[in-house]
This record gives sequence, C-alpha cells and structure tokens, in this order.
Amino acid sequence: MEAKIKNILLALVLGSLLQACSADKLAPHEYAAWVEDPGNGLRSVVAMGAYHFELQMHPAPYMLARENVAEEAREQRLSELSEHLYFELKLASGNGHTPFLHTDVNSQEEYNQRLDYYAFHVARDLKLAIGDDTLTCAYHHFERNYGMAPYSKLLAVFPINPQDLKDDPVFIYQDQMLGTGPVSFAIDQRAIKNIPELKTSQG
Repeated sequence: MEAKIKNILLALVLGSLLQACSADKLAPHEYAAWVEDPGNGLRSVVAMGAYHFELQMHPAPYMLARENVAEEAREQRLSELSEHLYFELKLASGNGHTPFLHTDVNSQEEYNQRLDYYAFHVARDLKLAIGDDTLTCAYHHFERNYGMAPYSKLLAVFPINPQDLKDDPVFIYQDQMLGTGPVSFAIDQRAIKNIPELKTSQG
C-alpha cells in the first residue's frame, strides 16, 4: 500500500512538472496579451506638446503570431524574424480626437508634406541606440487610417538579433516634422530577456 501511495505521489509530481513546463509557452492570444501589458516593460508612452507617442516592442514570436504561416513552416519563419528587432510607434494627437495627420496642420500642402514624410522618409530619423552604437531603421511601414482614428502607426525594423543585446536599447525618433525635438524610449534589456516563448504547434 505504501509503495502504491508513493507511485501516486510521484505521478502527481511529474504531472505538475510537465504542466509547468508547458505553461512556459503561451498560446498566440496569451502571448499577445503578455507583450501588450505595460507592466512587462515592452510598452511605454511619451507626451510632448500637442502629440502623444506610444512605443510597443514586437518580439519576433509576436510578429509570427500575426502572420498566417503553416504549422510546419513556423519554426523556420520564427528563425528569420528573430534576426531583427521590431517596434510599433503610435503617433497621436494629444487631445484624443483630432486625426494625427491633421494635428496642427493649416493647409493641404502641409498635410501632403506630413503624409509624404511618414510614408517615405521617416526611417532615416528612427534610431536605436545600444551602448556606443546607433542603428538606423532598416525599413518601415506607415499605416494610414484615413481619419478613422486620432492616431497613425508605423512599424520600424532594426537589423539586430535581440539575443545580441549587451545594453539597454533606446528607441529615438528624431522629429523633423512636428517641432517636438527628439522623442526617446528606453527599453530595459531584462524585459526583453524575460519574454516568454510562443507555442508554435497545436500539440
């Protein structure tokens, strides 16, 4: 009887350990919620004058979770995505209702200049400072919402594997359009190292 009880207890312990191990990997919706939680250090906000800036880091698994990738190709795609750092910068009006592209704009010409800058030229003013090194944005995508929201978003991609970080990265937007001056966001590399794993299979 005593041996039977020991076997039952051993089975319970092993079951708990396996459950704990599987819990280390999050399903896509759980992973997205973790990344977007400001308490986990991957999202920060800066308000300057008439504008509101919000930076959200997008880890490679987060990018993968947003793509429609066949299960058998996910590991390869994740390896490719992991060679870069991704950030989403949300640019908004400070009043919370004026569309960003129209904030403090007095003419159609000013609007066109602002749209052209963010759609085609802003990458040169997006930097990632890491210790003594400064990386320029490799490429970006500006998302227009055609006045449907008081903000616009842009994705900025930097050519560095997060595992190679030796210092806290600082995202810098060197504004040339809004008159705010440089806008900086410091990211604690410990928050990056603490990012959980994404469950890439259904098993």
